[in-house]
Amino acid sequence: MQTFHRSVIHVSIQVNELLRHAIRARFLHAKHAGARNRKKANTPSLDATTCRRSKVGSSNWLNTLKKVEHASLTILFFHYAGGNSGVYRSLSKLISTDVHIVAVEMPGRAKRFTEPPIDNMEVVAECIASALHDARATLPSNDLVFFGHSVGAKIALAVAQTISQKNALKLRKLIASGSRAPHLPRKGPTLHDLPQAEFINELRNYGGTPAAILEDSDLLELLTPMLRSDFKLAENHQRHTSQPIACDIHVFGGAQDAMVETDLLDAWSMHTVGRCDVKLFSGGHFFLHDDERNVAIAIDHILASVRHELQAGKV
Repeated sequence: MQTFHRSVIHVSIQVNELLRHAIRARFLHAKHAGARNRKKANTPSLDATTCRRSKVGSSNWLNTLKKVEHASLTILFFHYAGGNSGVYRSLSKLISTDVHIVAVEMPGRAKRFTEPPIDNMEVVAECIASALHDARATLPSNDLVFFGHSVGAKIALAVAQTISQKNALKLRKLIASGSRAPHLPRKGPTLHDLPQAEFINELRNYGGTPAAILEDSDLLELLTPMLRSDFKLAENHQRHTSQPIACDIHVFGGAQDAMVETDLLDAWSMHTVGRCDVKLFSGGHFFLHDDERNVAIAIDHILASVRHELQAGKV
């Protein structure tokens, strides 16, 4: 059965003309509705101070994909550029470990389309950390595992460094997927400030965006501001002297990923005082979809090890 991931960067089917027009109509409706709602609400941009001092709304930032009332562990997924919490629905169904599963929902997409996207990592990290802090009463436990892919891996690390100052939350493992370490600069020009034609060409190089979308000026007008914001978030954030986190980091990479060279994945070890190991999967930059079942098995193995450590009182 055909499925369509609501994401610009990865779509698992070829988009035919009928589907393309349906998507275009939906996005254009969202564009006009969003413009009206933005004008009415005049939604201000968030800053780090606001996130620290006020409740940011955990229900906006955190989307529950699998609710397990008495789970001893919660895994939090961070989506990639152009994605939303829904890109992890399929993967979450393959995870067999009995854990609570939540995904981050960033502004500017999905149900938060009318909100302006955020391109500052400090603000994003503070907002997500605050949302997690506000959600403590609804989480089955305060023991967490983070999984982030591509830009999401960098966001996950920034949030991990932020919650390390909040004693009520305990990060047990971080899984960094499809991403060079934050202190390593991108080779070549930054993407977020490229002229439109070059920006679209770079999206083609990523290999996950259907030509039908890349050739539709109305869709691109709607989607590129969010994409540029997501790329800017990562490209302007390099952690040269950040405090390493206390938990282990597990790094996932695509054996055929032309965007993130496999020999650079070990550099994540600079961001932890614990262990850092690397595991490769079949596929390119979006191996988490191409090799989804094996990715789920690897996640299950990590989750099971954390649950065992918790039961044994080793963490």
